[in-house]
Amino acid sequence: MTSPEGKDKKAIWTDCPQCARKHLLAAYALLTQDEPNKADNGVVCAGAFRLLLARAEIALTEAQMGYVGNASLASGCLAAAECISAQHLKPDLRHALRDVRLDIDKMNLESAITGLWTFLMANDAEARAAAHLAEARRELPDMWDKALGDFSYGFYRCGDKAALLATIIAKVRELESLYELGAGS
Repeated sequence: MTSPEGKDKKAIWTDCPQCARKHLLAAYALLTQDEPNKADNGVVCAGAFRLLLARAEIALTEAQMGYVGNASLASGCLAAAECISAQHLKPDLRHALRDVRLDIDKMNLESAITGLWTFLMANDAEARAAAHLAEARRELPDMWDKALGDFSYGFYRCGDKAALLATIIAKVRELESLYELGAGS
């Protein structure tokens, strides 16, 4: 089994079971952070703009940790978000979003992530969870299961949160078993 440390940190990775596991567990943590008895309708969803911003945040964080290939992914997410934002944002905010992307392209990652937080709601757990699920799917597409949700038309939607959580745990266990992963590996 190849360790993530053995891969090129300048590339945008795919085929990384450890990475997919990490993103699945992050999604689970985000979706279970509320009070257990809090009433919700069982639907998890995130629009394309929020999803792209959250994916950019993940990619930027990974780029800051030395996986610089993910800066390109963050830039792509923000370029797509810019197109969507043309319909929603005032011109000054569109320019600010573009400036965040340009900071990424110049590898000014600290400035970029600070600027990105202007657009992301601090408590947007659903968008961040959906972004982690999108990253898990990108990292290891063969493990994707429709029970993990639907990304049609750039939106994320899952109609049954309880089933989603159960499927996340099942997929994590499957990855751990197949690739000999876990807390101790």
